[in-house]
Amino acid sequence: MATAKTTKKSSKPRVQRAAVSQPATKSLFTTAALFALNKWFALLYAAAGLATGLFASSFQVPLQLSYLAKDELLSTPNDQAFGFASSEVGSVNLAWVLAAWLALFALVHILLATKLRAQYEREVVRGGNSFGWLTGGVLFGYGAVLVLLLLGGYDIALLAVAFLASVGAGVAGWLATRTGVQLKAGLALSTLLAALPWLAVALLVLGSLMYGSAALPLNLYITAATGLVLGGVLCAITWLSRARKGIFADRVTTEGIFTIVSFIFVLAIAGQIFAGVLW
Repeated sequence: MATAKTTKKSSKPRVQRAAVSQPATKSLFTTAALFALNKWFALLYAAAGLATGLFASSFQVPLQLSYLAKDELLSTPNDQAFGFASSEVGSVNLAWVLAAWLALFALVHILLATKLRAQYEREVVRGGNSFGWLTGGVLFGYGAVLVLLLLGGYDIALLAVAFLASVGAGVAGWLATRTGVQLKAGLALSTLLAALPWLAVALLVLGSLMYGSAALPLNLYITAATGLVLGGVLCAITWLSRARKGIFADRVTTEGIFTIVSFIFVLAIAGQIFAGVLW
C-alpha cells in the first residue's frame, strides 16, 4: 500500500531582523545660519577694511628681486666671479595691502549671501564648495604674503611662490572634493601646498632669531604665530570633515565652523598688524 509523502514544515518561527537606526548627525548650523554669517561677516570685513584705509598710517615696504650678478671686485679678465645681488623694483604701502585683503573677504561673503547663495548652499549640503576652495586659496595666500612682507620677506620670487602654492592648495582641494577620486591623496596634496607659505614665515622668524642682531618686536612674533595656528586649525577642520568625526560629520556645521574660525583669525591678524605697525 502506497504511503503519501508528507512535507515537514519547520516549526521554528521566522525571525525578522529589526532595522538598526543610525543616530542622527548633530547639526549646529542650518543653511539659513550660513546666510546670516555671510551677511554679517561681509559687513564686518567691509567696516574693518574701511577703518584700515581711513585711519592706518602709511608703512612702505620694498619689493626686491634677487639674482646672481657679476662681482666686479672679485672678477678678473680670465676668471669671472658671480655673487648674490638684489635690486629694489618697487614698494607697497602695507596699510593698503591690509585694507584690500579685508575688502576681498567682504566681497566674497557678499557674493555668497546674494548672487551665489543658492549654488553655495546646494554644494555645501552635498559636501563640496567650489567657490570656497578656489577663493580660499587666493585669500589665504594673500594673507601669507602680507605676513611675509611684515617679517622682511621682500623678495618677489618668495612672495610669488608662497601665493601660488596657496592657490594650488585651493585648486587641489577643489578637484579632490569635486570628483571624489583619490580624495585622501588630493587633500594631502592640498595640505602640503597650503603649509608651504607658512613654512616660509616660520623660516623667516627662525632666521631672525638665529642671525638677527636684535630680537624682533613682540607683535611680529605674535602675528606670525597667529598665522601658523590659523593654517593648522583650518587643515584640522578639513581632515575632521573628511573623517566625519563628531559635529564635523554634518557638512553644513563644518562649513559654519570653518567660516567662524576664519573670521576670528583673519581679524586677529589684521588687528595685530594695525595696532603693532600701522597705528
